[in-house]
Amino acid sequence: MTSNQRMCWKSRLTEWSAGVLVLLGSQGQPHLQKPYDSVPAARSIVESGPIRDTLRPPSFEDYPAGPIYGGKIANPDFATNPGARRFQTVIRERVKNGPNFAGRYTLVWWGCGTGCQSIVVVNDSTGTIYDGVSTSNGPDVREDSRLMIDSPGDDTPPPGCANCSSHFYVWEGSAFREVKLKE
Repeated sequence: MTSNQRMCWKSRLTEWSAGVLVLLGSQGQPHLQKPYDSVPAARSIVESGPIRDTLRPPSFEDYPAGPIYGGKIANPDFATNPGARRFQTVIRERVKNGPNFAGRYTLVWWGCGTGCQSIVVVNDSTGTIYDGVSTSNGPDVREDSRLMIDSPGDDTPPPGCANCSSHFYVWEGSAFREVKLKE
């Protein structure tokens, strides 16, 4: 690969997340989204250039939670999120186990179809129920971190599944914020 070809690929590279390469077309629209291993020129750039050295997926350690809540677990307050009432059985069951996410929250999910999980976040000290995000292949969370990974480790999504690659979200106390690669 010539240095000219390398610069062309670098200028069109927009994101490398969990091994997925996204290139922009001439009009700025996503043009190519493939596992970077399957694109030899891109693989060469990623493995030998500054992209590999500077961009990485967020880690749980990047977003620490406060102290782990150890008090009495509040009953879920369905008045704070009336739509969650339809799923009260699974929410009540999961909250009984105490925090599993961001120090004082229980992240609860259930299936909403093939390749779909709905999520709510329950504050274990108050019972407040917050809407979450939908995931494609399930979430990965830690009790001591505010980071949630949607479809963890899914570097090669199934054919035809546009939303099955990993996405990263940080809990901000009442809602998720999507985060991209870290430098």
